[in-house]
Amino acid sequence: MVVRLHSAAQGDDVRGLTKICMVPHALARRRLVLSVSFCLPRSKQRLSLSTTVAMSQAVDEALEIFITKVQSASANGDSDDLQKVFQQLTEECAPAFNAAMINSFDDFDKDGSGKLDKAEFKGVIVKFLDNLTKVANILIDAQIQSLRKQAKGTGAQNFPLDFVLANYNQAKEMMASKQFVEAALQNSGEMMEKLDADKDGLISVEEFKVLCETHLSLHELVDQSQSMLH
Repeated sequence: MVVRLHSAAQGDDVRGLTKICMVPHALARRRLVLSVSFCLPRSKQRLSLSTTVAMSQAVDEALEIFITKVQSASANGDSDDLQKVFQQLTEECAPAFNAAMINSFDDFDKDGSGKLDKAEFKGVIVKFLDNLTKVANILIDAQIQSLRKQAKGTGAQNFPLDFVLANYNQAKEMMASKQFVEAALQNSGEMMEKLDADKDGLISVEEFKVLCETHLSLHELVDQSQSMLH
């Protein structure tokens, strides 16, 4: 699942600025494109994603292990090898995280029917955005730490650190806004239809498993976090 952020001029009214679309990716592995367009209001309202959906503790613990490892590596490692470190840690932590996501199906299946309806599927989208925000934030922090080291070695006067930091902080602000989540949820029904292989209007356990192994996987979270920052 590809998330693209587009910000408009600031204002309190975001009606007409929100658009979500999904198209098949040109690559062999089909990807979903979630294009989120919104403007950040002056009030900078925030939504606590982690309290929106009750998730299994295993998912959060698996993601926390990855985050802790990234923090440790970025603090102690060579900044020149940062991308390589991200890749290595993703490979190391992905199996446990992806398995935890697959096993979290019952957390979304509130009525115990064995399938997810449209309302329950919104919980999946919210959790994806929650995980994406956490991963993006830790990668941003690691990048900032690396850039500070580079600026110190190059000389602050020759390094556009303030400009880069402003862009990273804007990305964090956008992902933390209430509008970011609302925009993603607005057309979740359309997203669900594209994932519904047997076209019964519901997401089965097998369809959810495929979703977790591709669009909700740790590799996808890292890939999308990095693409959003470039």
